[in-house]
Amino acid sequence: MKTWDLSLRSGGKLYKLKADLVYESSQIHRINVYGKTRGIVLQNNYPTTKLSKGHKQIKWKLLEGVTSDAELLTAIIAELERLIKRDFPPEQLFFS
Repeated sequence: MKTWDLSLRSGGKLYKLKADLVYESSQIHRINVYGKTRGIVLQNNYPTTKLSKGHKQIKWKLLEGVTSDAELLTAIIAELERLIKRDFPPEQLFFS
């Protein structure tokens, strides 16, 4: 399981969060993002987009949890996309 530490600013406030890749397949990634008191589960289609040679955009879904801070959610997704692209380059996405 892959784990990332996230440090994000939203509304002038600094958030220190953890993100765990809790499920991975040839089609999706599910990521649990959490702080001290609550968390959310996000799902993306990154493996599918890389197999299509970049013709698709990464799509995200909020599967569990609630957030009223759209700016923070956008920052979380942007940082996760950066980390996923760094840690899972296209040549590593081929599943047996």
